[in-house]
Amino acid sequence: MNVVDNTLKGGFSCLYVSHGFRLIRLSMPAIMMILALCASLCYSGQTRASTDNTLAITGGLSVTDDLDRNINLRRPARRIISLAPHITEMLFAAGAGDRVIGVVNYSNYPEAAMKITNLG
Repeated sequence: MNVVDNTLKGGFSCLYVSHGFRLIRLSMPAIMMILALCASLCYSGQTRASTDNTLAITGGLSVTDDLDRNINLRRPARRIISLAPHITEMLFAAGAGDRVIGVVNYSNYPEAAMKITNLG
């Protein structure tokens, strides 16, 4: 399988994935949605092994970030702050727009995003 990065007109990036004799073009928003879906399926109802047994019982979430810090949530996050306009669009497209409580400049699509608190 070969993967080739390419840029479309207008500055939009895409990936061409060749599998055998087929060439499939995937746009970056499509790739991000696929990754988000995979991540949500991986974490739905699962918790990582933790020394705190209450996390496993209550359906919490324990992850390690890039700086090797453990982050423990007793329950999944209910509020989202979007730090990029394209993420705001994807959150609304995925049906999580009602959980977004903060956005940054230029988060103007969909129209409902303009009514959310702008954090700069």
